[in-house]
Amino acid sequence: MQVAQAVQVLNHDAQSCNRIAANQWLVQFQHSDSAWEAATAILNSDILYPLEVQLFAAQILKRKVRVQFLSTSVPF
Repeated sequence: MQVAQAVQVLNHDAQSCNRIAANQWLVQFQHSDSAWEAATAILNSDILYPLEVQLFAAQILKRKVRVQFLSTSVPF
């Protein structure tokens, strides 16, 4: 999965230009419609993804829920 590869590059690649590119891709990806699907797929997968990948997926879900809530909440 491309998300898992990007997280691995971000956290472990020796080349700073690769880490920067991975970070930019991940930031853009978080805003995409497919981020929700990818995050739930990572967290529900039979494949045991590294903890850092699972954490990133959980952060995507947190962000998506928060943005959705804030955009639909009715002020009191």
